[in-house]
Amino acid sequence: MGTQHSSPIKFACVSCQSNDNEFAGVDWKKHLQRECESIKDRCKWAKYFLSQIYSGLKSQPIEGYIIQFQSANQQYKSQFLKNSRKSQSYSSNPNLSIKQSSETSIKQLILNTDLTIQQLEIQTNTILNKQEASVSLQIIDKKKISESFDKEDELLISQLSYYVDMIKLLKQQISNQDHQLNVILHFFIDSFKRQYNMDRCSKQLDHAVTDLKEFSRVFQSCIQNYYSIEKTQMSTGPVTDLFNRETMLTAIYSMLFQKEITYQIIYDMILEYLRKDIDKLKTNIEKCYNHEIDFYEINVKYRLNKSTHSYLLKKYSNCEINYREGIPYHKCFKLLAQIKEKQSPQQKLKALIYCLEKIIKQIKHFYNMYGCEYDFQIESADLISIYMYIIIKSQLFDLQVHLYFIEHFINTNQINYGPYGYYLTSINAAIRMILLQQN
Repeated sequence: MGTQHSSPIKFACVSCQSNDNEFAGVDWKKHLQRECESIKDRCKWAKYFLSQIYSGLKSQPIEGYIIQFQSANQQYKSQFLKNSRKSQSYSSNPNLSIKQSSETSIKQLILNTDLTIQQLEIQTNTILNKQEASVSLQIIDKKKISESFDKEDELLISQLSYYVDMIKLLKQQISNQDHQLNVILHFFIDSFKRQYNMDRCSKQLDHAVTDLKEFSRVFQSCIQNYYSIEKTQMSTGPVTDLFNRETMLTAIYSMLFQKEITYQIIYDMILEYLRKDIDKLKTNIEKCYNHEIDFYEINVKYRLNKSTHSYLLKKYSNCEINYREGIPYHKCFKLLAQIKEKQSPQQKLKALIYCLEKIIKQIKHFYNMYGCEYDFQIESADLISIYMYIIIKSQLFDLQVHLYFIEHFINTNQINYGPYGYYLTSINAAIRMILLQQN
């Protein structure tokens, strides 16, 4: 299987043994100054940073952090080369299949990050074959992760492990109070709090979102320069695809929104901005809450109640006769509600994905429970109706707020291409349908 890769970020070898003990990343502070100068007229925090904090920062990166970072990088490169040689032996001996262990390892690693399967797919083009949005409902569930695990699995696991380890190391280092990047991060959070905490009106939302995005971009560039990360093609191959600007931005958004004050300020602004729709959504959800699933005009094949059982009895001669009472899609209610417990935009998106996975699994489980095979694809109209039912039963009145986080703080390529844009369009359509419900 051929693999197409975006330009990766190379971790340059920074000499720590020069005569004057200067690091290659010594110019990081000048780069930071230029970045802040370019946006200070539209971002107050950048102007305050230059006047209050910049001059007090030490120019020279802290040696211990650089050495630790480079050591981790070199260790990863060695592991990658080892896995590269190992993958050649897998390809020459099909009996040494690692399909099951690879699948488990990849899924577990993804669960421990802010990455999604789709983001991994876009970055490496090695997990799933690209499919049109019209068939995207089958992507996540189709034969677990993929039918195409092959000799590149170990290399993919190696890339993913590296991303997990390096992001974890960065977060640990930046959390130390003596680290210059810690000073920059906490200055921004304090500045953001001073500027918006007492004025959380919707008129400030665009400015606050711009500040968060601009800071994240500047901070990502600052990290790159501090550790002398260069955008260049590595001679050993695309070993750092997952550790790039996009995934670093994802990690930075996660760091910012894990701070309760940052998250709550943006949440309150969005809540006020969408107040009219949210109030109407709450009213209509409460009015519709007691309706059974038949109310939602879902195709009988997907209602997962007695009417679906009657359909199966007519269609399948081997269908079990006795019907078992149950609440349709009940496991999806809690999964969708988890979106409000997540503060990272990427984790909110994951909650939507897990809900969709569970929809497919619940349908298959219902069919299998009666000895029938589920072998068709959900149409868009049915998916929207199922979402309506789940949203109402979840009583998720502020769902639009969480969707705003996803739509404004996740890379647009991830939303516009692949299945996730389709999922968001469907769930937004379900919300609009609930809002249009009349007495």
